[in-house]
Amino acid sequence: MICRFNLKSVMLFSLLCVFSQLSNARNPQPAGPTLSKEDKTYIGLGAHFNRFKSIELVMVEIDSNRNELGTLSKEFPLTAHTTSASLVLGTYITDHIKTEVRFGQGVGADTLGGALELNIGQWFNWYMGAAYPITDYATIYAQYGLSIYNAEVTRFAIETRTEGSPTNPPRDVIASPSRIQMEEELFGEHFSTSWLVGVDFSIIGDWYWSFEYGRLLNDADTGIKVYQLNSLIKYEF
Repeated sequence: MICRFNLKSVMLFSLLCVFSQLSNARNPQPAGPTLSKEDKTYIGLGAHFNRFKSIELVMVEIDSNRNELGTLSKEFPLTAHTTSASLVLGTYITDHIKTEVRFGQGVGADTLGGALELNIGQWFNWYMGAAYPITDYATIYAQYGLSIYNAEVTRFAIETRTEGSPTNPPRDVIASPSRIQMEEELFGEHFSTSWLVGVDFSIIGDWYWSFEYGRLLNDADTGIKVYQLNSLIKYEF
């Protein structure tokens, strides 16, 4: 009796599964969130928090003609934080593939050692990437591209005191960041690969608010890297 009951139970369960599959085929379940973006264009404004990493600051003694007399100190790695703004223009090639260009301008600078003021200057990006909806109001995306960039750098002469030694007593000197041992324009190159990941949140209608994190540049000559935390407002049409 137990074997017959188990056999009947298995057969009944199998029939229920078959009927369930047939029912789902006739009445499919609603699909997840989808994108309908092909051929849409968007423009946007961005605010960026930039983090410079792996900066080497070489301070040298200078004379009244700014000639370098000798090295006073070397500090590595140093980090700087600046702000900038950008204009974005992009288009969706398909519902999930997009391409865009960005033009950025430095806004707020940072100063290292009281003697080196720096900012990102201007940059131009070209990106291509993929987008995928995670809810009806949020879409994640990842982009990879190329960047052209420069820096805004100002060197200041400051008065400092040498440490001294048994044979050379401490003395007051004028110091400045080296133009010889450091790149005069901070970066050795002006071209780099870039990447970012982000999320778009639908605000109202065709307006979106985006948050991103990525690497703007990796300067091969100096080893300086600039990472960005971004917030953007976009409009699609």
